Amino acid sequence: FFLVLLLLLACSPQPPTDRPTARPTILFFTTTTSATFASPSFASNHSYLILSRPSLLNQIKTSFHSIISSKEMLSIFRFTLLLLATSAALVSARPVVRHIRSTHEFDRLMKKHATVTGLPVIVDFYSDGCGPCRMIAPIFKKLAKEVEGKAVFVKVDTNAMYELSSRYGVRSLPTFKFFLGGKKVQEFSGAGEQQLRHYTQEVINRAERENVLLSMETLVEYYKEKDA
Repeated sequence: FFLVLLLLLACSPQPPTDRPTARPTILFFTTTTSATFASPSFASNHSYLILSRPSLLNQIKTSFHSIISSKEMLSIFRFTLLLLATSAALVSARPVVRHIRSTHEFDRLMKKHATVTGLPVIVDFYSDGCGPCRMIAPIFKKLAKEVEGKAVFVKVDTNAMYELSSRYGVRSLPTFKFFLGGKKVQEFSGAGEQQLRHYTQEVINRAERENVLLSMETLVEYYKEKDA
């Protein structure tokens, strides 16, 4: 919303420049009651009015034009774009293989993909001291990139997450378990790339078949053909 607001301001006519040279006031519209500024000098040279509930768009536009210069507005606009770009970079830098840090995190992830996304979850139970685990690790990561968006890849350190390895009966490493809808549908042990690729594609295909959404129109057409 803030970005749209700034774009509208940037495209509108510039405010009059014959204002008295007073310390400018800047309005910040936020859902919180405080604001943090990156530049102390910027903060010390301005007065601020922080509103917890924004007004209508036209009123905001008029208020901004009456109290802020085009140069200051451009600075804020650039700073906002920088923040948005940084946020986008952080999101895009999210790892394709998630390392589980707690039992709660694992259970929450399984529930989300069982009830919300419908994506299969592929779990690599490993140990840092396991040679075959280290050998298959880059292949696991490469496969995760190849099918990104179709399956969720996670790694569980059996030394740190003993409760999870005990729950799922992990007795040899590495062990790969494939979950769909919160239930285990396949598993194998060892560093076999072909097995890993085969079972991954198999669970993805199954998820795609089971997650097909039928609209009312599609159902009506289907039964019209069957009844004809």
